[in-house]
Amino acid sequence: MSRSRRHTPIRAITISDSDKYYKVRTNRIMRQQTKIALKKNIEPPQRKSEIEDAYLYDKDGKHYISKDSEHYDYKKIMRK
Repeated sequence: MSRSRRHTPIRAITISDSDKYYKVRTNRIMRQQTKIALKKNIEPPQRKSEIEDAYLYDKDGKHYISKDSEHYDYKKIMRK
């Protein structure tokens, strides 16, 4: 695997290593609200987006990096 490399030059826009904290928190809130809704016999939330906005997380999407980019070392980014 010494010659393996990425095939698609897409990188995350991030200030964090992981979104795990936000995903755990959102799922916990969703389970709580579902449990309460079922006890009250009302419609529970169907999507995580109804609970929390994904753009509040530390990772904020991805973007494509071209070979001509001045801000990034393309060879370094394409390594695994």
